[in-house]
Amino acid sequence: MPDSNELSTSSRELFHHLMERLSGPMRMQEAVESLFVFSNMHVPDHLYRYRECGKPHSFSDVENSLITLSSPSKFNDEDDTAIHDDGTMDRMAATIIEQVDFAFEMLCNHMSVFEPAMGDQASSLLSFAEGVRNMPRPKRKEAIEGLTRQIRNQVDIHKSSEILQDQQKITCLCENSNSNYMWEQYGGAGTGYTIEYESRSLFEIDLKNKRSPLILPVVYTDSLPDTLLLPVTLMVEEPFKSMMGEDFFEGLQAINLIKCVFYKHIDPYIAEEEWRLMLAPQETERGEERIYRPAKPSRLIAGNNMSPQDRQKLVECAELYGIPVDGRPVQ
Repeated sequence: MPDSNELSTSSRELFHHLMERLSGPMRMQEAVESLFVFSNMHVPDHLYRYRECGKPHSFSDVENSLITLSSPSKFNDEDDTAIHDDGTMDRMAATIIEQVDFAFEMLCNHMSVFEPAMGDQASSLLSFAEGVRNMPRPKRKEAIEGLTRQIRNQVDIHKSSEILQDQQKITCLCENSNSNYMWEQYGGAGTGYTIEYESRSLFEIDLKNKRSPLILPVVYTDSLPDTLLLPVTLMVEEPFKSMMGEDFFEGLQAINLIKCVFYKHIDPYIAEEEWRLMLAPQETERGEERIYRPAKPSRLIAGNNMSPQDRQKLVECAELYGIPVDGRPVQ
């Protein structure tokens, strides 16, 4: 079995390559199946959650044999899981111009298919395409850029990000059981503890609702992917969904959602060696800051600087569920 660093590098690279392949037009079912297959094949045997003592919920998960999933709006980094716009849509004008002749021919050849679904909108679309096609090249660019600006101006990125963050609940985990960085940042500089989970058991936390979470590695990058297509596809009117296939739009939405959740800036977050567990809440849980699912830890690891009182509390919680408690290995 590869060591933690080898697993981390290969899994993240493979996941990034998969996301590049899935970023083209793809039906929802195919995209989701590909992600779940990857999740099951590449997740490490164990994942870890570092906990700090002295907080209101420091021991709540181990006291109740639960795992807490939080709204991303409560994360320390306000840009985490937010919609990212790097100007890709503005640069699409040149590509569209190059393809306008082909698009016009396609529209003409398929008007008999479009008209029943779109009615007058089909004729309007054809008229727009014909008008653009007959324009001098500089005018074409101006018209297409105007259209993309009009679409972009209708998107409230902040509001779209808030809606997105309310629709998903996430647990942040680490593949390294003894990371100096994680102990320092999230384990109270050794005064806290680490929860170890068997990864296979985490896929079963929502069996009651007949669903499985996605567990995927975080990809660290200098440049976050553009995810403006997520709110844009949500704006597309039903007739256009009927014309192009609703699954096509849902596939785009799913992939752009994954990019929002599982891509982070490389600095300083790469040191976290993070994996994320993502689950959509039940309708009755929407708007909740946190949701909870049953998840028995396989082991608890006490920090070397943990107080006697906190260590005793940890041991008492562990004894309730027959969970072993180890000390942090000396490095």
